[in-house]
Amino acid sequence: MLRGIYTAAVGMMARQRQQEIISNNLANVNTAGFKFDRLYFRNTMDAASLINGDPQNAPVEEFRTDFSQGRLYKTGSLLDFAIEGDGFFVVEGPNGPLYTRNGHFIINDSRELLTANGLPVMGENGPIVLPDGDFSVNHRGEILNQDNEVINRFVVAQFGDPKAALMKVGNNLYSQRGNTPEPEMVEAPVRQGYLESANVNIIEQMVEMIIVLRDFTNNQKIIQAQDDSLRRAVNDLGRI
Repeated sequence: MLRGIYTAAVGMMARQRQQEIISNNLANVNTAGFKFDRLYFRNTMDAASLINGDPQNAPVEEFRTDFSQGRLYKTGSLLDFAIEGDGFFVVEGPNGPLYTRNGHFIINDSRELLTANGLPVMGENGPIVLPDGDFSVNHRGEILNQDNEVINRFVVAQFGDPKAALMKVGNNLYSQRGNTPEPEMVEAPVRQGYLESANVNIIEQMVEMIIVLRDFTNNQKIIQAQDDSLRRAVNDLGRI
C-alpha cells in the first residue's frame, strides 16, 4: 500500500517539473531564437528509494534542448539578424564566451553592437562596432560601411552536438559545458533584417500540458484512495 503512495508521489513530482518546463516553453513562444526543452524520465523500479534515498536522485532523468531551426521572418530592422542553418552568434560574457540564436541586437552611444541585455557581439576582429552612417551586412556575415568596405564579420560558432555541448544560462544565452569539444568557427549565411522565431509548437505544448495535468490529477486521486484504505485498515485493526 505504501509502495502505491510512493509511486504516485514520484509521478506527481515528475509531472510538476514537466509542467514548469512546458510553461517556460509557452512563455517564450514569441522570443526570437528560443529553443524549447523536453523532459526525459527514468524508469522508476523502486519509487520509495527515490523519495527516501539520495536527495539528488530525482524522478526526472534530464531535460534536453531541441535545437531545430525556427522559421525566419522579416522585420526590416537593420539591427536584426538571423543565422540560416546551424551555428550561434558569439557574445562576450562576463566569464567567457556565450552563444545565442537571438539576433535582435541594439547599439550604444559608441555604436557597439550589443545583445538586448548589453553584452558585446563578437566579430572576427573583436567586438563589433558599427560605422557611422549607412552600413549593411551581406549573406556571408560581413559588415560593410557606406563605401562597401568590409570592417568586420560576424563570428558564427558551430558545435558538433549542441545538445551535449551547451546549457542554458538565462536571457536566451548558452554556455559551453566543460570537457566538450571547442566549437568550429564557420562561414554561415547571416540575413540582415530577419529574426528566427522560437521553435515552439504551441499546439503540441498545449496537448502535452493537458496530458500532464490529467496524469497529475490521477496520481493525486491514487494517493487519496491509498490514504483512505490505509486509514480504514488502521481503524479496523484497532477494533480487534
